[in-house]
Amino acid sequence: MRLINVKTSKFEEFPEHRAPSYAILSHTWGSDVEELTFRDVEKGITEKPGVGRLVFYGSKWHRLGAKAQLRTVIEEVTGIPKRFLTGGVNIESASVAQRMSWAALRQTTRKEDLAYCLLGLFGIAMPMIYGEGGDRAFFRLQEQIMRSTRDHSILAWGLGESTSDSAQSQAGGFLATSPFDFAYSGDIVPRDQRAAYLDLLEISGGSLRVSLSLFTVSTETIGLLNCGPEGNAQQLIYVKNDIGPDTRISDQQGWAYDDGDFADVNLELVDVVPRSSWHEGRSIIIPTTESDGSTVSPTLVRLRHEEEGSRDFILILELKQQDTHVKVHHCVAICSRDTPSEELAGRLPYIIQAVAGRKIASNGLLNLQLVLEPSAGQSMFTIRPETVLHLPDVTVDATIKLPLEEPVDANATWQLRRTLEGHKDWVGPVAFSHNSKLLASGSNDSTVRLWNPATGQLRRTLEGHIHYVRSVAFSYDSKLLASGSDDSTVRLWEQAVNA
Repeated sequence: MRLINVKTSKFEEFPEHRAPSYAILSHTWGSDVEELTFRDVEKGITEKPGVGRLVFYGSKWHRLGAKAQLRTVIEEVTGIPKRFLTGGVNIESASVAQRMSWAALRQTTRKEDLAYCLLGLFGIAMPMIYGEGGDRAFFRLQEQIMRSTRDHSILAWGLGESTSDSAQSQAGGFLATSPFDFAYSGDIVPRDQRAAYLDLLEISGGSLRVSLSLFTVSTETIGLLNCGPEGNAQQLIYVKNDIGPDTRISDQQGWAYDDGDFADVNLELVDVVPRSSWHEGRSIIIPTTESDGSTVSPTLVRLRHEEEGSRDFILILELKQQDTHVKVHHCVAICSRDTPSEELAGRLPYIIQAVAGRKIASNGLLNLQLVLEPSAGQSMFTIRPETVLHLPDVTVDATIKLPLEEPVDANATWQLRRTLEGHKDWVGPVAFSHNSKLLASGSNDSTVRLWNPATGQLRRTLEGHIHYVRSVAFSYDSKLLASGSDDSTVRLWEQAVNA
């Protein structure tokens, strides 16, 4: 980069990454013959502009004043509010529509420069292709802006001089053709900042995709933009469904989350099934519909605690349409880290039945409650994790609750596979271990017997009770067996090392 030293009036060369602060004085808005030359600059510069300081000179190169002194005049001429001129407010906090309006009356010798001169204002980098035309250059600029922000005000153009709830653009297409289209959009600001991160706003394949709150007025559907006139919440900016023949409007439904909220309770979202529902870059989850379009498939969200070896939390989400309203259902369970998410998803009906709407679960390290908060004006819900002091009455471990096989037809023909004999009195409780490798039976003969279900072989007779055995149950890992008896005792049995 070659720059002129204002003290020596000589050129100096700097690497791009080490360039000092500099001012660009090589362009005017007159004819080509009015472009400044090195000699003009040498004669005109009297002091080096400091960081954040700008000095204005007249056509005869007499000093008019610094930016801070002339801020009232500059605001009247450019429309840029003084709070941005003085640096009191970061310019990035201005909406897209506001920044565009500042350049509404700008003119350039080359049409493409009307877009290129705004790159710095929006912090955008894109190739400058002279010859592509002004409309094409401005379209590319807006496309790049939408990749870095979800500010709906980029669509709030073509408004009348008096913005009102009935003002609408008379131009065709969904994007403006020049900054002039934003001439009366200087007071348009984002409305619901909390919902801004939920808003879908992107161009793909020449089509605009945007998430809007939909309303039907008479026979017409309108979509409200998440922006409006500053200081007047009653006035609305909207788009109509008659923009073009290929316009499709749909109300986006789903769940949003904040990674920071999960981090606050030492959790991380590690997986979503179906994977296509997870828009990780936007921190939202959009459910998939069944092939008939009538219902929405359940969505599984997996959360992992930072403690190594701890069990994961799984959140099961469902959206159900009821008349004109959307009902959201969710439940929480835990599972082993080693259980694949796809295996859990394949058994969701059984897990949902076992969890039965429980909103709290514990993995031994964290008692977690997951709350779904509706977002104003949208069919979106924000997932909020909360810790609770008390242990839940029951925590369902989805890994253990997974059936080993698909359920068989209840009307199928059954045949006797094996008869297990050995007890000397009535047989009461029976229970399979969770891996189905053992079968325990209790009897009025005061014993508990362990069987190999595959072979029918008696593996062990457990003696110790002195009255009827009324109940038997395996632990989740099948390493312990509990038995209850009319002798008023509960006995815990564990497998001997050499058994």
